[in-house]
Amino acid sequence: MSRKNTGVLTRNHKKQAIEMIQAGKLDAAEQLLVKVCERCPADIEGWLLRSAIHGQRREHDAVMACSRRIIAVNPRHPRAYSNLGAALAGLGRNDEAIEALRTALELNPEDPATLNNLGNTLYLSERVEEAETYFRRALEIDPSHARSLYGLGHVLADMGYPEEAVRCYQKAVQIMPEIYEAWLGLGKACMNMGRHEMATDCFRRAMALTDNPVEPLCCMARVDQFMGRYDEGLGHLAKALQVSPGNLMVEADRLMMLYRKGDTEAAYDLLQELLQKGLASIPLLGVYSEICRKLGSCGDVIRVGRALLEEKQIGRVDRGYIYFAMAEAYKSMQEYDEAFLHFKQGNDSMPHRFDHQAFTGEIDRLISAYSADAIAMLPCAANNSERPVFIVGMPRSGTSLTEQILSMHPRVFGGGERNDINDIAGKLSARLGREYTDCIQLIPQPLLNEMANGYLRKLDELSATADRVIDKMPHNFLRLGLIAQLFPGARIIHCTRDPRDTCLSIYFQRFNRTHSYACELGDLAYYYLEYQRLMKHWERVLDIGILEVNYETLVGDLEGGVRRMLDFLGLEWDERCLRFHESDRAVATASYDQVRQPLYTKSIARWKRYERHLGPLLEGLGLKKGGAASAEFV
Repeated sequence: MSRKNTGVLTRNHKKQAIEMIQAGKLDAAEQLLVKVCERCPADIEGWLLRSAIHGQRREHDAVMACSRRIIAVNPRHPRAYSNLGAALAGLGRNDEAIEALRTALELNPEDPATLNNLGNTLYLSERVEEAETYFRRALEIDPSHARSLYGLGHVLADMGYPEEAVRCYQKAVQIMPEIYEAWLGLGKACMNMGRHEMATDCFRRAMALTDNPVEPLCCMARVDQFMGRYDEGLGHLAKALQVSPGNLMVEADRLMMLYRKGDTEAAYDLLQELLQKGLASIPLLGVYSEICRKLGSCGDVIRVGRALLEEKQIGRVDRGYIYFAMAEAYKSMQEYDEAFLHFKQGNDSMPHRFDHQAFTGEIDRLISAYSADAIAMLPCAANNSERPVFIVGMPRSGTSLTEQILSMHPRVFGGGERNDINDIAGKLSARLGREYTDCIQLIPQPLLNEMANGYLRKLDELSATADRVIDKMPHNFLRLGLIAQLFPGARIIHCTRDPRDTCLSIYFQRFNRTHSYACELGDLAYYYLEYQRLMKHWERVLDIGILEVNYETLVGDLEGGVRRMLDFLGLEWDERCLRFHESDRAVATASYDQVRQPLYTKSIARWKRYERHLGPLLEGLGLKKGGAASAEFV
């Protein structure tokens, strides 16, 4: 065949192959391209197209082979280096991948695909802040680059900026609705923010886009667990095990589901079965650390944790999970110095970035927007409902205990931590075209009525009969001005506790990354003082009823504290509130175990066991070691 005819045939085959790729006929396209590359071994476009096919199939070795053939023909071909880097990353060879991708960027600094690939590889290497830089650069060049949008979403979610992450994910799925990773990431971000219905919908969308639905099924089960739907959650996990028998992530979730359901015997049997098979894993260790005290086997948790830490492929974040699990075991064994050391190692391993200036700016704007003069002129919704009860305060300040006590009253329903008020704030800002706090006096009453009535309808869905329905989202302390506008008849219970115990308890929890202040003792002190500053402002300027319930006082006089709360809520005395630990209602917060037991005092002044390690916290709070907490703190 003449060179001219060979060229025509090659062009035709490549054109046909492109049409087949677009139609999803990858096998047929590959057969044509193999002929092209055999006929013309130096045909770069043919190798690129073959690389694209292998990339869609996640055949990383084949992508590497195609990319190296191109580089042999043209050592300065940027796309070949970019594809090579993506393939190396897919094989877990991240250092080599980063080197190849940096070479690609030297050859073509403005390629969004390469910037995205490098951002993704850095993210997989747990170099989160570096990854953010490259995702943002890609989006500066191409704001509609969907993969960079969801990549940035992953980064922002990890760094504790869930609302920004959600916006990135939403843009990504609007541009490319078929991206599985974006729907999954969006679902996880919504789940961490308490938007459970939206999260479940996203997980269903993700399931429809993959042949391996194990992770979305596990995520749906976690939503079920949070909502107390344990049997439904176990059903989702059973489906996941049908797809992936013996999957350790699924088994760990199943173990926790059984434990939270109260089926301790089944949980213990499953744990022993997995350990006897030598199937130790990080998720399993995390669950084991929660129940080891009851089983008398905390030493085994430490042994398994040490073995896992010796595995070289364990990443920084996974190491953090191991350290937290070991810390819980040491704490249960009363080895407090070792416990604190491991909690610190766990927190240090978690990606976090708490912006002091930004948080202070947020508090300043709230105080300015809701000044005493401004409040006198504020529009309010027309309802006089007394059904909403909001329990607010710092996490780990007794909010779960308070809700559990009150939910035992026959006229009270405990709704748990709900994100509805944050959702309303977001909707108001979207409707007004700017942050609602910038224009609160301009919010029309009909809009406030619409939002308030929507919330009240949700309370009806939770309980059609309860006279009081509790929302115990602690961080609603940021929204008390808005709550007062929406529900002038609502009541606020403000939970307080010794700040040293509050902050230390937060530090000892592996919270999700929306709590970006939780990983450093100095950050915790700063956050606490700003929270306190805002609460003092609300108490001065709001007409809405606010009752402070101090944890230490409540523990010291349970009946007196309960009577005070019931009087505040306009409810008659009911002795069942003293037997809160007998409730079978679902509790999904970190206080799950505490509210299942009669009241105890061992959490009071717990900070003293760790005092020698608390310098940054005590200094930040303005307290000296061994000093008493100022009265304004408790």
